Amino acid sequence: MASEEEGKLHKGLINVSDTIVYILGWVVLLLGLGVDVLGVNTHSAPIVAVGVGINWIGIILGLFSGVIGNRRIPPGYGEE
Repeated sequence: MASEEEGKLHKGLINVSDTIVYILGWVVLLLGLGVDVLGVNTHSAPIVAVGVGINWIGIILGLFSGVIGNRRIPPGYGEE
């Protein structure tokens, strides 16, 4: 009964919590921002392009963290 009250577990693409994937997305986004700042300070367009690419990886990780990682679905939200 306790598992029904907590909800069902949605298995993601990798076996980690969706919260960890979400936080990792923010860390990658901040890393990309740092690379962007470095590229702007050195006036290097290729470095800025790499930073923008890293930013998009962080955005994708943040937005799709529920699909990538495992998450608990509360009762009433999953398919019954």
